[in-house]
Amino acid sequence: NKKDFDKAVAHFKSGAEKNHANCMNAFARCLYYGHGVKQDFSQASQYFQNAADKGHKEAQYFCGFMHLTGSGRSKDIQKAANYLKSSADQDYGAACFFYAYLLMGGTEAEESQNSNSNSSQETNEDRFARTGQKAFEYLSKGSELGNPACQCAYGIALFQGENIKPDKRKGVELIKKSCNRSYPRALNFYGNLLAKGVTVFEQSASDNDFQTSYPVTLIEKDEKAAADMFAEAASQFDAEGCYNYGVALLNGKGVKKDTRKALVFIQKSANLGFAEAICD
Repeated sequence: NKKDFDKAVAHFKSGAEKNHANCMNAFARCLYYGHGVKQDFSQASQYFQNAADKGHKEAQYFCGFMHLTGSGRSKDIQKAANYLKSSADQDYGAACFFYAYLLMGGTEAEESQNSNSNSSQETNEDRFARTGQKAFEYLSKGSELGNPACQCAYGIALFQGENIKPDKRKGVELIKKSCNRSYPRALNFYGNLLAKGVTVFEQSASDNDFQTSYPVTLIEKDEKAAADMFAEAASQFDAEGCYNYGVALLNGKGVKKDTRKALVFIQKSANLGFAEAICD
């Protein structure tokens, strides 16, 4: 109840003033989200900083995220990378995802730059290839830690085989794990796979070691399950989910056709900025 929550906030603040890292981080979260106190990004940033200086991995993540987004801190991609790597290296899943995102764009933490003695001689192409590989390593790590964003991103990369050796089975497995955590991007991606079904060709060796390929159904077509996933994503006000569910309603795919309801969802998607909905 509110009384107990107020006591908790007071406890966090008291501990933060005594320089306890966990309390500084907890009170900073209250300030960041406006839980029990007035929302104040500036104060939240200071408490996160104090906790981060003590090596607190979640506080380091928030410092990095705030530098990445410019919320409560100056937007500084390099500082964001430094904090996010420090957090990710302490096994904080969300930091793995955002540091991988920066690596994909060619930005890495300064300590990584310093450790690579040949970085000054690298071509842009070589640098992007190297940081891209590191990005997949952090996405893999975040996936093992159970972070749904990492599971989705790494799963899609493995499924599509872009700049990484393809592994559709493992990709689908990771995407499904992300769906189980109701991650909208995963719900939409897997929903689209369910709507069509997926068949892959696998190789087998015969007795004389001659390899042949044969078709295997990886995902059975299930339009109802697809529509359910789109609806779940839409319930989170996800723009793509609203659009996909609206199209399913419009065409009666996996759900009873309802043109009026379909247009409502497509309009919601357009209002949220989804390009395909705006074009439609």
